[in-house]
Amino acid sequence: MGTIEEKDSYIKANFKGGIVSIPDLQEFLKLTKSLGEQHISPGLRQEMYVFSNEATSHENLSQEYPTLQLEQGEDDFPNIVSSYAAEDIFTSHANWLTEGIYRDILDSFDYTPSLKINICDNTQPLVPLFTGHLSFVCSSYPNFWYLYVRHPRLGTSECWPDLIYSTEISFISKWLEVQLQEVEEVEIPILHQALQAEHKLITRKKDQDLVLPRLRFPYYEGMNSYQDGYWLGIFRRNFDYPVAFMEDLALLCDQTRISHVYISSWRSFIIKGIKEQDRIRWEKLLGKHGINIRHSGIELNWQIEPNDIPSLELKNYLVEQFNKRDIRTFGLSFYIGKLEEHRYSNVVITEGSKKNTYHLYYLENFNSNGKHKKLYASDIKMEALADSLEKLSKLYFRVLNADAELVRTEKREKVDQVKHRTVYQCQECWTVYDEIEGEPARGIARGTLFTLLPTDWCCSLCEAPRNSYLPVSTEILVHSKK
Repeated sequence: MGTIEEKDSYIKANFKGGIVSIPDLQEFLKLTKSLGEQHISPGLRQEMYVFSNEATSHENLSQEYPTLQLEQGEDDFPNIVSSYAAEDIFTSHANWLTEGIYRDILDSFDYTPSLKINICDNTQPLVPLFTGHLSFVCSSYPNFWYLYVRHPRLGTSECWPDLIYSTEISFISKWLEVQLQEVEEVEIPILHQALQAEHKLITRKKDQDLVLPRLRFPYYEGMNSYQDGYWLGIFRRNFDYPVAFMEDLALLCDQTRISHVYISSWRSFIIKGIKEQDRIRWEKLLGKHGINIRHSGIELNWQIEPNDIPSLELKNYLVEQFNKRDIRTFGLSFYIGKLEEHRYSNVVITEGSKKNTYHLYYLENFNSNGKHKKLYASDIKMEALADSLEKLSKLYFRVLNADAELVRTEKREKVDQVKHRTVYQCQECWTVYDEIEGEPARGIARGTLFTLLPTDWCCSLCEAPRNSYLPVSTEILVHSKK
């Protein structure tokens, strides 16, 4: 694996909803050049970073760049995430949610949130729905939203009893932020009663649970037909975008009357509204800077935290292995990082309990918006990780569509603590047998001890015999229903 340069500090700029005006983009590029840096890097919450060893020595950047919402080496004010970038590209045209409604909601935020806030269309697969402390998800009723509240201290999630009207989103977000700073335990019914007693808001009683369709991972790169023109998705393998290229991009947007660019949750850029007569100019711009816009899906479906150099190098290594093996990953997406910081993907790779090893998790039913992470294999050495991921991809295609395509989102869970317990792991393919889960689909009831499995029982994936399994200790997130 090649070595990637790591910078000690950074400056972050938030752009509400991932919407970047061309003047603001130009200002951020100017700031980047003032630090002597030649690249910018979008983040997973649709913000933008410049990593620089000189960043901490510039104390007055907020005064020098007043139009930008800047933080230096901190993330006290997370960006507001929205699915605005996906509008009319990856969304259902039957939905009521339009660009104008997004704009009105984002413009109504007259304060800087310290909680993570998501505002999303539930019909699009590009932007995660539930990675916020406050996650607003559009309902079937025009201008009404489900609200999912996750306490920042406990990581729990519960749906608000009422649907929230679009014009109330900013107000209730600000009100809840104050309340959540003052309590150790979140009691949604109590908060709901307090809000009703203090304020009269436009709401609608929640008469049904949010039901989500299973969404497929989108190909978000390249020049694509869109309305009466094109949209362009731009992705860089190391998530670094050259300043010189971005300067020319901003200039071309200005010349062709494109007022904004959009940051996706996959650390890429989307440009909408490219006219047919301007397409050749965009092709020439990409060619001038050597920008490839036809990466394979294997390259696109990874989420890495900004400036996490070890995870980026691991990702590059695994992509190389996947390409060598011709592994099919369509529909799968991968996150490398800490389990508790997992953002939005259906496969999670974390550090193992032993040196230079990894744990491998997948979301239940491989649903990226799901809450339940299942351990697939533990303490895998790096040279065996591609093997495990290949076997996990085969498992994904085996269970694909095995369950209903609609996923209900209700029932609150409380994360009590991380505990150690024993599971049994196949030494041929690293599939795990969990006594708590059992294998109901194969007639093995939940709670069946490993020692009580039938003598002819074998691995569900590679069919290795029972004696191929060994006990291993693993860390698990323990939940209790409340």
